[in-house]
Amino acid sequence: MPIPRAAAVVRSGRRVLIIKRYLLDPHSCVMCPPGATACAGHHYAVLPGGGLEPGETAENAALRELHEETTLRAAVDRQLWTGRHNSRPATYFLVKDVTGEPMLSGDEAELNNPNNSFELHWVTADEFDEVNLFPADLRPLLAGLLQRPTLVVVSGPPGAGKSTLAPLLAARIGGPAISRDQIKEGMAHTAGDLNQRTLPVFFEVLRVLLAAGVTTVAEAAFQHEVWRPRLEPLAELADIRIVQCRIDPETAFQRVQQRRPHAGPVKPATAFGRLRLDVPTLDVDTTDGYRPGVDEIIKFLDAQRMSSITRRSVLAMFGAAAVPAVVTAAPGPAVAAADEYLSNTDLYAQNTEGVDYARRFRRHAAVDDSDGPGDSYPDTAILALHGGGIEPGTSELCLAIAGYHPAGGVRGEPLHDYWMFEGIRSSGNAALHVTSTHCDDPVAEALVAGSRRTLSLHGCSPGEAGLGDNAAAVLVGGRDAGLKAALLSAYQSAGFTAIDANTRPQLSGTDPDNIVNLNLPRAGVQLEMTTPFRTQFFRTQTRAGRKNTTEPIFWTFVDTTRAVLSA
Repeated sequence: MPIPRAAAVVRSGRRVLIIKRYLLDPHSCVMCPPGATACAGHHYAVLPGGGLEPGETAENAALRELHEETTLRAAVDRQLWTGRHNSRPATYFLVKDVTGEPMLSGDEAELNNPNNSFELHWVTADEFDEVNLFPADLRPLLAGLLQRPTLVVVSGPPGAGKSTLAPLLAARIGGPAISRDQIKEGMAHTAGDLNQRTLPVFFEVLRVLLAAGVTTVAEAAFQHEVWRPRLEPLAELADIRIVQCRIDPETAFQRVQQRRPHAGPVKPATAFGRLRLDVPTLDVDTTDGYRPGVDEIIKFLDAQRMSSITRRSVLAMFGAAAVPAVVTAAPGPAVAAADEYLSNTDLYAQNTEGVDYARRFRRHAAVDDSDGPGDSYPDTAILALHGGGIEPGTSELCLAIAGYHPAGGVRGEPLHDYWMFEGIRSSGNAALHVTSTHCDDPVAEALVAGSRRTLSLHGCSPGEAGLGDNAAAVLVGGRDAGLKAALLSAYQSAGFTAIDANTRPQLSGTDPDNIVNLNLPRAGVQLEMTTPFRTQFFRTQTRAGRKNTTEPIFWTFVDTTRAVLSA
C-alpha cells in the first residue's frame, strides 16, 4: 500500500513556498511515465512535504517535513485539500505562526546535486506553470487560495461621514458593510461595558467573512494605537485598503451635535490618531460631498483588488511576516527600512511639488497605422525613483541612458522613455524615499506597464551592499534574467565591479511588486550602485553641478548600458 503524503502550504502574501526540483536517473524515476526504461530528466516543483511515519498523523507529518526540509516551524491552520501525488494519497495543510528563515536542510540538502537538485523559491500563481508545480491539479486550487479577498477599512473621526460612505462602497464592490457602531447598538440591551464587548464581536465577524473569501467593508473610527493590533491577524486573510475620511473639525462638530441633540454640549475633536499602515490608502474629503467622488474611490479600490500588484506583503507591512522573503535560490528583497511615506500618493499629499520634490518624464510617440504586422509598444523605460538629493547621481544616469545629456539636449539615438522622482530640498531629501514596491505614481505605472524592458537605477551604501567602506560596485538584479546576465557581462568586460544582486537578497530587485517588474513581461532589471561608484562619475557632487561635470567614466558606463539595451 502506498505511503500517504502530507504537505505544508506556506503562504506570504500572494506567494507560496515551493521546492524546485531537477531529477535525472540513470534508468527511470518516479516522474517517468509507466514502462519507461530511460530517464530524460524532469524539471518540476513540489510543496514541502513527505511520507507519514508509522503512527503519525497527517498534520504532524506536514509540520515535521516542513521543518526537516526548510528549518521552518509552524502550526496547522486548517486542512485545505486531499488528492493524489503520483499513486500516493496526499493531504495539504495551510500553516500559520511560521517562524524561522527558510533554508534547505535535511536529506534534501545532503542529496542536492546537479542530477537531483533541490531549491527553495517563493512563487506566485502566475509562475506555477513555469516551475511545473506538481501535481498539476493542485495549481488552480492553490491559485484560488492566493487570490485573497480585500478588507476595505473606512476610517475617520466622529462626524466624518464614515457610516454613509461605507454602505455606498459595499454596494458598488459587491460585499457587506460591517459597522462597529451598529453592532454596538444591537448589543445595547446586554449588561456590561459595551465598548469592551463590541470590539471582539466586530473583529470576529470580519474574520469569519474574510476567511470565507468575502471582500468586506469595515467602518469604524479606527485610531492607530487602539485598532492596529486588532487588524494584524486579519492581514493573514485579506489585502487591506484604507479609505481615510477627512473633514473640517467644525463641520464634524456640527454633524455630531445634529445627531445627538439631547446629548448635551461636546467639544470638537482636536486630535484623531489616523491609521498609519503600509497599505494603499486614499484620503477623501467629506466636508461637502466626497472629494474624490465615489466613482474615483471605486476606481482606486478596483485597481488594487483586480490587479496582481500588491505593494508589499501585508504580513511584512505589520512587521510580523510569517516567513522572511529571503530564500536560498531566488530570494525576494527584505522589507525596506520604514519610509516616512506609505506611497508616492501619500508623499504628494503632504509635500509641495517644485519645493520639496520634482517629477520628470518623457514618453515617446509610437504610431502604427498600417495594415501590416507589427506593434507599437515602446521598447525600454528607464526609471530613477530616488533621484536628485535622495540617491545622488541616479537622475543624471537616467537621462543619459535614455539618450539625453544631463545638461540638456539629445546625445544619441535610440531614445528611451524615462521617469524620475527627485528630492530638491536643500537638505533632508532622504526622508522623501519611497521604496520601489510602494511606487504608485500613475505616470510611472503607466509608462512601465506599456514597456517591454525596464531598467531602474538606485543608490546604496557599500555597507548595505555588504562591501567594504570604499567599494565602488554595481549590483545587478531583477527578474529579467537575460538582460541582467548581459549587463553583468558587459560591465565586467568594461572594467566595472559588477555583482549579481541575488547574493544580496535585500537588494535583489526580484519582488514581483517592485515597479521595475510590472512591465509587459513582468520582469525588469534593477541596478544598485554604491556611493563611491556614483561619485566617481562627477567632478562636482551637487545637484546643480553634477550635470555639467560628468567624467569620462560616466559615459563609459552609460554607453556600456546603452549598447546592451540596443543589442
